Amino acid sequence: MSAAATHTETPENAVTNSDPLGCPAAESSDLKRYDRQRTPTIADRYADLLSTLSERQRRSIVLRLTVGFYEGWNPSRAEIADLVAEQLGWLAPEEALQRQRQRKAGERIPDFTPRVLAARRQP
Repeated sequence: MSAAATHTETPENAVTNSDPLGCPAAESSDLKRYDRQRTPTIADRYADLLSTLSERQRRSIVLRLTVGFYEGWNPSRAEIADLVAEQLGWLAPEEALQRQRQRKAGERIPDFTPRVLAARRQP
């Protein structure tokens, strides 16, 4: 082939999107596979409780969970419900701290989980 010959692109190497790097567009099956392969996070088991919150409030609690995880904290759902209740203004920070102390002392205290879940269901 001479140097003057032109190169024609075949369907296998044709660029079909506007990506500046020329990467092909992701197939929807690739995206579905990514969703299934998503790495679980520390907050996944509390997703229903956290869904009541704004993104900023949710991130605040996830940060507390992350730090607590490395300090050996494994919170109950009731403890997370308290954090959510605090974020929503249902508990003052002092009340939430007092409830934490009461739990550690073995006292039984009212659980905010049902109230948090009920709030999630309301429009």
